[in-house]
Amino acid sequence: MELLGYLLMLLLCRAVSGDTHSLSYSFTVISKSGPGQPRCEVRGWVDEKPFLYYECGSWKAKPLGPLGERVNATKVWAELPQTLNDVEQELRNTLHDIKLEQNKTRGAHPPTLEAQMSCQHEADECREASWNFSIDGRMFLLFDSIHTKWTAVHPGAGTIKEKWESDWVLAQYLRKVSKGDCSHWLREFLKYWEKMPELAVAPTLAVETPQPPAIQLPAWLIAVICFVFLLIVIIIIIISIMVIKKYCSRDRKRDEAHDGPPLLDRL
Repeated sequence: MELLGYLLMLLLCRAVSGDTHSLSYSFTVISKSGPGQPRCEVRGWVDEKPFLYYECGSWKAKPLGPLGERVNATKVWAELPQTLNDVEQELRNTLHDIKLEQNKTRGAHPPTLEAQMSCQHEADECREASWNFSIDGRMFLLFDSIHTKWTAVHPGAGTIKEKWESDWVLAQYLRKVSKGDCSHWLREFLKYWEKMPELAVAPTLAVETPQPPAIQLPAWLIAVICFVFLLIVIIIIIISIMVIKKYCSRDRKRDEAHDGPPLLDRL
């Protein structure tokens, strides 16, 4: 039910029109990278349009699209590598917990951790801030930075959820980055975004880059959500029928009392 509430809130937030903007960063942290392979990659989007690509440790972000070209010489752009490297290090520390849990079930396969951070502004106020965590492409945990709340998506995420829930320092760090730093970056980027009306129409980018990873729910979770929805509908129908029967019965008794006994009885 917690996940169902989170998804409904997410859908409502995305349905809001008007002065609503979002900033997302996707971190892909490889536990054991090969020769020439980056240990971590970061991609950034504003309103789902790519503007940044960064290889952790390189200390130089690559601008993408019109917005990236406009902001790559700003102060906030120069500050990004330090924060992105710090986030990568924090995420790499969490890989230790994931490795320990995987070794219990699947052996020593080196996992890849994907973490998507996002914040959403409406009327210059942060309305939503969250993290989605995936292991080897499968989402397993959600973190609501506004309410500091963890939600397990995968059945096997219980142990890691309990450990991360008890880590107050980790929760506060994730909250600070997604609600504080992300909000600051979005405000700065929007100063240039609003001066670029051509971005209202999706441009054709010379650099091809993947879109933000969509939230893919497992089949069992979709079945549970459908079952809960169907159960709510059935309960509403049953209650409606009971209420209608109650009122009909009361009206019938009132009519009988008003008309008196049947004609044959009076004769």
